[in-house]
Amino acid sequence: MVLFRRVAYLIVSAALISGSHLSLAESQNSGKAAFLEDCAVCHGSDAKGRGAFTSMLRVPPPDLTTLSRLNGGEFPAAQVRRTLAGINMPGAHGTGEMPIWGRRWREDGHGSAGANARVITVMAYLRAVQEE
Repeated sequence: MVLFRRVAYLIVSAALISGSHLSLAESQNSGKAAFLEDCAVCHGSDAKGRGAFTSMLRVPPPDLTTLSRLNGGEFPAAQVRRTLAGINMPGAHGTGEMPIWGRRWREDGHGSAGANARVITVMAYLRAVQEE
């Protein structure tokens, strides 16, 4: 529950920085849209790692709906944020197969605040799709 509050705090902070006033539900919807646009081709529209490009990758993308379960029941928000932002890329992400979305979103005209808000909304969406 404490981690969920931290994620919610980050979402609210990002919304304030970006000039938006998104609720948690709106952040999850925005995050889902960003996920479907940028991540689903590899991770699948259901985030289970079965996207259209999966067969073309050397290392299959992970099932992102199991992140909490694999982390002792807590959503690994800091790790997910670092991965999306391109900091401390783990294993397959360090191969260059996964774009570093934080950098790409900044370069695509979102700027730092917009890129950070997008990272946080994707995190909110991923938190919402965790399986027990």
